[in-house]
Amino acid sequence: MTDHVKTNETPTIEAVEICRHFGTDTTRVDVLRTVCLQVEAGEWVAIMGPSGSGKTTLLHALGGLEPVDSGSISISGESLSHSEASRARRRRNDVAFVFQQYNLLGDLTALDNVALPLRMQGLRRRAARGQASSLLDRLGLVDRMHAHPAQLSGGEQQRVAIARALAVEPVVLMADEPTGALDSDSGSLVLDLLRSQHERGQTIVMVTHDHRVASAADRVVTMHDGQLVDEHRMRAVHASDLQHLISLDVGR
Repeated sequence: MTDHVKTNETPTIEAVEICRHFGTDTTRVDVLRTVCLQVEAGEWVAIMGPSGSGKTTLLHALGGLEPVDSGSISISGESLSHSEASRARRRRNDVAFVFQQYNLLGDLTALDNVALPLRMQGLRRRAARGQASSLLDRLGLVDRMHAHPAQLSGGEQQRVAIARALAVEPVVLMADEPTGALDSDSGSLVLDLLRSQHERGQTIVMVTHDHRVASAADRVVTMHDGQLVDEHRMRAVHASDLQHLISLDVGR
């Protein structure tokens, strides 16, 4: 793992009027409605909003996990194709996801879970495990690297999941409720890890319901009914602005 993640002078992510719907005719549900969002290189953006507002669908679309029906998305100036094979290549090379459910492979140790994406990139087993070991050490898991997921606490599993995501030095880290299943102490550890990586230059796009977690971001955007309805720069936020964000998030 090098000391600097990949960055680019162009926006890391640019979404222009993207739309996504499910169903047809009378069953059609518009989940994303002409959403425009630009994320600068090295920026940390938190996406908030009530359940069903389209937050996770937007995150998945931005990272290439699912297509959009119209509009365009580019990562570091390159278009994110509608082709699943092309999106898969982009996910493998430029985008890493961290999910609330961890998604670790139960038959692999923490070390081999983190080494797996490096092996998929063609790195030899010994080199991949060496890089994975160094990263787990940096995240305070050196004594847990040979444990399997079932032997780890929720906070430890999430840290392993973050290590796995960071192992390939992604252009952008996508996090979907990364602290949602954790107790307050484990959540604080994970938040500190994200802060540390952000300080190293990592671009982060994160969905969260936790206003404390969102306040660590550079910018918070709020969704409602498939649209972006509000945004705030958190470093200049006032108490009244935070209360306004909370009211939007709960749909009042």
